[in-house]
Amino acid sequence: MKIFSICGVDGSGKTTLIKNFSNSSPSITTLRCPQYFESGTHQLDGLARTFEDWSQACDRQQNPALKAMILFLQISLFGVMEQDQMRFAPRAKVLLRERDPVLDTLVYAPLYVHVLGSAQPKFPLEWARNQQAIGYLKGFSQRLPLIDGEVNFSNLREYILAFFSQSSGELPKNCLKLFQATIPTQVVLLKI
Repeated sequence: MKIFSICGVDGSGKTTLIKNFSNSSPSITTLRCPQYFESGTHQLDGLARTFEDWSQACDRQQNPALKAMILFLQISLFGVMEQDQMRFAPRAKVLLRERDPVLDTLVYAPLYVHVLGSAQPKFPLEWARNQQAIGYLKGFSQRLPLIDGEVNFSNLREYILAFFSQSSGELPKNCLKLFQATIPTQVVLLKI
């Protein structure tokens, strides 16, 4: 299967392009990020919806540090969702993905570090009790152990900062490892 990552700044047309192709042919399948749940076909749709709800709550609360941690959780779902999408569309020859987990992470790394560097964001108690999210975070420790102990809501900031403090040579490889994503056949950069 050929995989194309559709990248670009907000407003460049990524979502429009993906939506236009979403039902155009059985040989093409699409993956939206971070709105993975829109197709209703993924094993973690509920968790993806929860993360999106939390992201929107961070916007309303104007909490950039907590928003950065939620965005990291959202992009970390990429590989699992991508694998589900490929299983769901076995006849597809092309996968069009909105965004690229490695490129987006590398581009936004300085922002993550800046926003999280001095902030001490706290997850709301009801979020920190979400059992599906707790189980999901434990997987970080298994795929890419960067801190002592299991990753949880109280040490997620520490984990993200450790993730971004890796050498420039290690960070792309470890993005693939943590996010379990596939290297695309081609990246398409949309310009405004």
